[in-house]
Amino acid sequence: MLLPQRRGYGSMILAAMEQELRLKRLRPVRVKSAFKAVEFFKAQGYSLVGEPEDCVFPGSALFKTLQTMEKFPRT
Repeated sequence: MLLPQRRGYGSMILAAMEQELRLKRLRPVRVKSAFKAVEFFKAQGYSLVGEPEDCVFPGSALFKTLQTMEKFPRT
C-alpha cells in the first residue's frame, strides 16, 4: 500500500529516527538519498556531502544515483 505524499509521514518517521540517534549520541546523521528525495532532506536540515554516486545494481531507476547527505542534530 502506497501512502499519499505531502502528508508529513516521512518527516515524522525521520524525526523519530533522529530522536533515537540523539539518545544514543550518534552524530552526525548520514543518509544515502535517492536523487529525487534530495530536496526533502534539505528541507529537513540535511546538507549535501560529496558527489552523487551511481549504483552498480540499483534495483530500480529511482536508486540509480544516490547522494550522501548529513545533519548534525541539535543536542
